[in-house]
Order: sequence, then structure tokens, then C-alpha cells
Amino acid sequence: MVVLTDSLRSMTGIILSQRERCHLFKPLLRFLVFMMIVTAMIAFPWADAKAAIAPPGIEWQKSLGGSGAWDGARSVQQTSDGGYIVAGLSDSNNGDITGNHGGDDYWIVKLDASGTKLWEKSLGGSGSDFAESTQQTSDGGYVVAGQSNSVDGDITGSRGGWDYWVVKLD
Repeated sequence: MVVLTDSLRSMTGIILSQRERCHLFKPLLRFLVFMMIVTAMIAFPWADAKAAIAPPGIEWQKSLGGSGAWDGARSVQQTSDGGYIVAGLSDSNNGDITGNHGGDDYWIVKLDASGTKLWEKSLGGSGSDFAESTQQTSDGGYVVAGQSNSVDGDITGSRGGWDYWVVKLD
């Protein structure tokens, strides 16, 4: 609030009533509130309500598999090159899948950053083998873990029944 003393009024000739002072300062107050809101939006961009509720769009998608009854991904991890390593299982031996050993096998697929298949590998035996998890290792390879009831093919040292099966790929 501006207070004009008698000496200031006499020097400037300005005399403002209460109503005039309100009209003078309302636009200034509106501007200051506007600037505080803009500053808050710049300082805290996550506070944008529209962006927070907008669903994401599909950047890319890829369908992989063969004609078998069961091809499924169980794990996906982003790799150091920006691509992805996907682990799951497949009972197919056509389409994108090669080298099935019979039954369900681990199926490991390496994708680039845009979803293009770089390579794939089937691992397992004649029984059922389900890859459940994969992760890139510090040497650039991959470790894959899951379960198996196979006693042949890539599996050695089966304990009988269902066993953990961990594979390190280079």
C-alpha cells in the first residue's frame, strides 16, 4: 500500500483515493501471481497435470515367434548398447525360432534399440525348459535363469524332476 504524506502530496501533486490505489495495484498483483505460476511450472515441470495423466504412445512394437502353441517372453532387460535382451520359452522351430531341441526350450532374443532382431538362440533338451530371467553381465555377455526337466540336449548334470537351470552366454 502506498502512503502519501502531506509533504509528498504537495511536492508531486498526486492524491490517490483508496479506490484509485486498488485499481493501480490490481494489475501489478495479477502480474506477480502470473510470474510466480510460470516460475513454478519451469522449476517443477512434473507438476504439469496434463502430462501426468496423458497415456504414453507406442514407440515401436515387435511380434516374435513361430507356429508352435507356446512362445512367450518372461523377462526383458535393456542392454548397455541401448538394445534389449529378451528371455522366455518356445516350442516352435520355424518363423523367428531356430534350433528347438523338442518340447519347450529357453528362447533368448537380442533386439536393437528400435526392436529389430539381431540374433536368437534356443537352449534346452527334449523336456520342458522355461527361461524366467535374464541380465547382461559386466563382460557384455548374458546370464539366463529358469527351470528345466530335460536330461539331454544342452542340459548336463540334471538332478531329476524340475531343476534350476542357469546358463551364461558370451
